[in-house]
Amino acid sequence: MLWNYILFIAPLVVVTVIAMWLAHKLLAYRPQAGATSLALFMVSLAFWSVAYGLELGNAVPDIKIFWYKAKYLGVVAVLISATYFVFQYVGYYRWANWRGLFAIGSIPALALAALWTNSLHHLFLRNIAVGAQSPISMLHVEYGLLFWVFTAYYYAVFALSMTLLVHRCWTKCSGQLCRNVLALLVGASAPWLANMFTLSPWNPMPDLDLTPFMFMVTGIAIAWALFRHQLLYMMPVQHGAIIRSMKDGVIVLNAQNQIVEMNPAAQRILHMQTTEADHFVGQPIDKALAIWPTLLTYLRGLAKEYNTVLTSDDSAGRRYFDVHITPIYSQRDQLAGRLLVIHESTERERTAEALRQRKQQLRSMVEQMRYADHEKTQIMTMLQTELDMPLLHMRESLMQLENGASQLEKEYVTSIKQEVEALDNLVRNLRESMAKTAREKSAASPVHTNGHGSSSPAFLEAEAKLSTAQLTSISGAHRFSPAS
Repeated sequence: MLWNYILFIAPLVVVTVIAMWLAHKLLAYRPQAGATSLALFMVSLAFWSVAYGLELGNAVPDIKIFWYKAKYLGVVAVLISATYFVFQYVGYYRWANWRGLFAIGSIPALALAALWTNSLHHLFLRNIAVGAQSPISMLHVEYGLLFWVFTAYYYAVFALSMTLLVHRCWTKCSGQLCRNVLALLVGASAPWLANMFTLSPWNPMPDLDLTPFMFMVTGIAIAWALFRHQLLYMMPVQHGAIIRSMKDGVIVLNAQNQIVEMNPAAQRILHMQTTEADHFVGQPIDKALAIWPTLLTYLRGLAKEYNTVLTSDDSAGRRYFDVHITPIYSQRDQLAGRLLVIHESTERERTAEALRQRKQQLRSMVEQMRYADHEKTQIMTMLQTELDMPLLHMRESLMQLENGASQLEKEYVTSIKQEVEALDNLVRNLRESMAKTAREKSAASPVHTNGHGSSSPAFLEAEAKLSTAQLTSISGAHRFSPAS
């Protein structure tokens, strides 16, 4: 007798160990989408297996019935966690939230309430008692109407999950992703088929639930996909999730220019509320893009890529948008729709405008500096011209006066010559300053080019030397010689 119990309970212990080990390993994957729900799924499998093992291992009828009812906590948790994981895995985020949990778990919760209050109405179980002890003590259950309603709902939700998995993944993935999907299908189908066989009239042991024993296949399949093929790191990404997460506005149109999809960024750009956006889906694009009538004109007759910059005004000022339209073609090269990508470029345009204004300011400052430099050059040239000739005449006059002059007159002439020499030094310093300024301007300003759009260093150096030589020669010709 003991060996009979070991034969039936040992596989359930193995299932529990595998499930809890996988749940522990999945804790390391918690940042990944689906890791938490998959871990809860494994814990639910373990609870179901433990509860069924305790049901089989107890001989007291009331305890067996208690664990039979407790087992359904795991049954319900398996359904909810598995469906939630599938929603996350295929990217069906519209239902991967509290609303989805409530929708999935409402009927199972009512079924649990009906099970635990069955003694009041017997709608879930018509009768439950310990059956014949062959080969071990098991409960013989006669199911009621609510049980079959719950079972039909369970199968329907399971079928929906498998359909989503196949539709979203199997038809759109290859290689490693396909192997992961296959592992999930095998792991989920094994206990489902076992449960169907348990409830069928062909089961030779109708009181034995074969479902928990097939959880071993589920655990092995998930472990194979998780550790061999990176199940949670190689998840198929739904295109809708990508579009919703984009910072640029995205609008998908069909061939009739009706809105097929619109992401939140596009809703913000067009000043729409979420409820308004849902109303616009399926409607012509005309009303949604009423602020840009020129774009509507292009959409009505455009069958090629198009780029433009559009503006709109709001309380924050003028905003700029880069709009890119891409036609979408079917496999038969027929126009199937259009993709609008709207990128806000307000900051870029404002920065460009600020740079343009700054450039204009700098250009104005340069013009003012050039004008001031020109005026300065004219003044210095005028001073040089006005002083050179008088100094020359004064030197000649002093030389004539010095010849045949008395001693007193020579002293006066010497005093005047010293004043003229000081003035001559002033003019010479002025010439040197002009020459230095000319050299600095030639080195800093790209006035002359060498054919490549840049200044020619050799040409600038030659020009500077020539200017210096010319000024020096002029200064030397007019300079007063003390020895003369």
